[in-house]
Parts: sequence; C-alpha cells; structure tokens
Amino acid sequence: NVFREVMHIAKKEGLSALWSGTLASLLLVSNPVIQFFTYEQCKQLFTTKTTRNKTTRKQHQQLAITPLQAFVMGAFAKAVATVVTYPLILAQALMRLQREKKEDTTFRSTWDCLQQLYKHGGIQAWYAGMDAKLLQTVLTAAFTFLTYEEIVKIVQESSRIMFGTY
Repeated sequence: NVFREVMHIAKKEGLSALWSGTLASLLLVSNPVIQFFTYEQCKQLFTTKTTRNKTTRKQHQQLAITPLQAFVMGAFAKAVATVVTYPLILAQALMRLQREKKEDTTFRSTWDCLQQLYKHGGIQAWYAGMDAKLLQTVLTAAFTFLTYEEIVKIVQESSRIMFGTY
C-alpha cells in the first residue's frame, strides 16, 4: 500500500527523499502560465484596434482572431514558455534518468544538476535537446489554441442566435 511505500522510502533514503524534485515540479507550473500570458498578450496586440474620435479620445475595438493567427500565436507562446523553462525540464529529466538507472549520485539536486551542466557546457548545455522538445510541444499548442478559438466562436454565435446576446 501507499503508506508502507512511503515509510520504506523514508527509512531507506530519508525524509527529504519524499520531497525530492518537488521544487522543480512547482517551478514548472510556470510553463503554462507563461504560455497563456504570452498568448493573451499577442492576441491583445494583434486584435485590438485603437482609433481616435473627434474629441481625440482613444477608443479600443476588439477584432476577431483568424484561425491562422490563433495557430501562429499558440505556437509562439508555447515556444517562449519552453525556452524559458527548458533548463528545468532538462534537469528534471536527467535526475529521473539517474534514479532509474540507479547510478551513483551524479546530481544531488535540481540546482546541482543545473550548476554542473553550466560548468561543463555553459548555457548551451542547458538547452541540449530543446529542438526535439519544441517540435513535440509547439505544434500541439498551436492546434490547441486554433481549436479553442474556433470553439469559442461557435459558442458565441450559438449564444447570439439562441438568446440574442453576446
């Protein structure tokens, strides 16, 4: 059972082992936050039309987003989020690999892993293999945002037709 396993780990590896990798996982929550923030900022930048009326007051009008815009902005947003968080993703993967192979402890923590990578290869070492990660995630995010925006349009149009609102 779970309780027995937790006790086994605590006895064998110490209490700190139960929380190993938690900080990196919590920091990686920032990936979708960065992704959605970037997407919304791009969306606002490219779909807000600012005009001046006769009294020189600015008026903002929200323009519809095209499927191509949603696709490109979704891809861009995911690329930004991946570039920002990739060193942590890499460190977490290396730590997991180290545990699975049951090798002598090369990396004591995520921070130690990042330090050693930097020491042996500089910033480039933090981004080794990122091209594959980008290929894996960017297209998925692009299609996700494209689909999301199209569903929003359908729901808004349906609401307008059914209730005469929106």
